[in-house]
Amino acid sequence: MICRKSAFWFFLFLVILVAGQGLAQPALAAPALQANLLQNPGFEDPFVPFQGDTTRMVANGWSAWNVPQRTGDEGFRNLKPEYQPASASNPARVLEGSNAQEYFSFFATHTGGLFQQVTVPAGSSLEFSAFVYVWSSSGDDPNRSTDPGRVQVQVGIDPNGGTDGESDRIIWSLPLEFYDQYQQIRVSAQNVGSRVTVFVRTSFDLPQKNNNIYVDQAALVVTAAPATSTPTVPPAPSATPTVASPLPGLPTPTQEVQGTEQPPSLATPTPALTDPDFPYFVRYTVVAGDTVSDLAIRYGSSIAAIIGANGLNANGLIFVGQELIIPVSQPVPPTPFPTPLPTQIGIIPTNTPAGPAPTPAPAPTVAPPPSEFTTYIVQPGDALSRIATRFNTTVATLVQLNGIVNPNLILVGQALKVPSAGPGTSPQPQPPAPPAPPAPPPQPRTHVVQRGENLFRISLRYGVTVDALARANNIANVNWVYVGQVLAIP
Repeated sequence: MICRKSAFWFFLFLVILVAGQGLAQPALAAPALQANLLQNPGFEDPFVPFQGDTTRMVANGWSAWNVPQRTGDEGFRNLKPEYQPASASNPARVLEGSNAQEYFSFFATHTGGLFQQVTVPAGSSLEFSAFVYVWSSSGDDPNRSTDPGRVQVQVGIDPNGGTDGESDRIIWSLPLEFYDQYQQIRVSAQNVGSRVTVFVRTSFDLPQKNNNIYVDQAALVVTAAPATSTPTVPPAPSATPTVASPLPGLPTPTQEVQGTEQPPSLATPTPALTDPDFPYFVRYTVVAGDTVSDLAIRYGSSIAAIIGANGLNANGLIFVGQELIIPVSQPVPPTPFPTPLPTQIGIIPTNTPAGPAPTPAPAPTVAPPPSEFTTYIVQPGDALSRIATRFNTTVATLVQLNGIVNPNLILVGQALKVPSAGPGTSPQPQPPAPPAPPAPPPQPRTHVVQRGENLFRISLRYGVTVDALARANNIANVNWVYVGQVLAIP
């Protein structure tokens, strides 16, 4: 009897145990949503020449991209960055594993980085993240960024799987500026088809000596399963990106908010002038590199007035292509010819309470523009009043001729249109220029090769060709120079 009872309870225990294991199996499937969909997310070997270019050694599975140099760009602007394994020059930059991806610009600027196309379940909610380290410095201390070049870092997702880093369909994280530390950056989006493209982007305007970017530990994960119906393709993604906090123990970097390339809306703003010191305004369209503080200086306005007139947040976040109201203290006459200043669409005084229309004040007398003009280049110490006296005209005339918004702000080297001397007038005589000292005999120039340099970068720095450098130094392989090598500069 006892044996039968024992056998019964033992059999019942086995049934419960097997049933419990069967019920527990579905719970193991949940972490599958967090599987990393990227190929080679740790940027490990092998590194291969991207499109056969040995100056762009990119980790397997990844591609390089950059905005090309355009007509009119300065010689240092928008040059193609170079790529190499991080362990080749500084193993301390490797966050995990044996390697990280490094790309850099030497005495030049770039907008670009890395991308990878990934196959994903259609209609999924995705999160892309990457750890990024920035060293931007006028010096050579690898652990300290001295006078950094204002490097902006972002990650992005193209829900349509395109490879154009300038596409307006890419959803970007907010631009961050930080140096000498790894920081994880994240962005979220919902894909449209079965493929997306993830991007890492850095951009900056100041061509400091060293501008090195390191990327490691990237991840693309599904955060929500696909919906049962196919999502509608948006004309331009507008999902709000998210930005991760820095690694534990690291401070949050200071962000200098500039015009970014993802405007939430390009609708024309309605004037909301509340500052009595600035009763007028001009309209301005934001371009890359603009900040509210720069615009306030350029137009003789204030940061608070611009933020208030446009309903901006406390950080003054603006977007490329966004139209802003710039409050100004006095009306600006229309410009009779094209100038390099922003287009001014209209000038409207501050709204006044309803009532009888006030009698308009007489407009100040402005001398009619002469029929002939000449060009004057602003010199150090010049002011509009001094230039007006020199050319027997008025400040108001110069303002009108040149479309100047802030009469107190002119720049050395700026070309101004001024009246030519007419009958009975003549410009104030200038003191004769002192005779130029005799030119010293030309001295031979040399350059000591630094870490990260190549003949191409050195040729740009000295304004010579790579071929001329190679011939002057008997270099057979133009792709190989070594640190400490002394080069003669022709």
